[in-house]
Amino acid sequence: MFAPAISQRSKPSFTPLLIGTVPVRPFSPDGFVGTIEQDGQVVNVTAIAFDAGQVVLMSLVGRDTSVSAVLAQIWKKKEAVFRHAETVPWPQEEQSFTRLETERYKEIATRLPGLKLAHALTIPLSAHIAQGILQAPPMDKHPQRQKQSIPVVTPRYVLGNLQEETPHALSFLGHLRAMRVVLLYRDDTHPERIQLWASALWHHGLKHQLIEVMPALGVRVWKIHPDVHQWNTLIAQGSSKAGSPGPVTDPWLMYCNVPLSTPLAFLASGVFFWRASV
Repeated sequence: MFAPAISQRSKPSFTPLLIGTVPVRPFSPDGFVGTIEQDGQVVNVTAIAFDAGQVVLMSLVGRDTSVSAVLAQIWKKKEAVFRHAETVPWPQEEQSFTRLETERYKEIATRLPGLKLAHALTIPLSAHIAQGILQAPPMDKHPQRQKQSIPVVTPRYVLGNLQEETPHALSFLGHLRAMRVVLLYRDDTHPERIQLWASALWHHGLKHQLIEVMPALGVRVWKIHPDVHQWNTLIAQGSSKAGSPGPVTDPWLMYCNVPLSTPLAFLASGVFFWRASV
């Protein structure tokens, strides 16, 4: 597979950079953001995020038995109630929620040293980059383009630190890789320029409503729209005017020079391998 190099002659237009850092630490410096109650068990919450009343991240602290009991009921698709702390602004006094119906979750738990408390962090597998990269999604016909096959994926969730406005650039690109979106960048002599490319794609994804901010406390979460065809089309449009091969003419991806044997518009079909021109 051939990936384009960043043009040394092009002058980039200004785009705010993705300045997020890793690791993501899901907690608020002001303390607990609220509590979760389930069947009489109450645990403290250091971070939580929702997507239409379904939980996409929970960071819980409490007695081991209480944390386990609360999570067990949620995994059984029972409704739980989140109550925000008095010092934390939230649109609802009580937020009822359930788990994502079509998702499995990854749970990480540990005992806090010197305390009879446990800390549990749960995220759906659609927020786990490595899981998405290692497990290839199935292919199916595009609903509007029956001659084209595209990966069938669910929405991906990008995580970021509370104090930062954006996620880490590689976290964003990692989720796109998990979706099998075609990524056109490469410059072995200037690897730092990947951040410029990722930042331009991020801001155009927001502009085209392919990225959505999720309501969250103690952490930042963005949902990536799962339509791989739309993402490939966006990259193709930003990499070459009117889908024609050759030097880039659209300013938002001016770094890329793409000598491909196939027009870039073909990328929107969901084909992931092609032969470089010789």
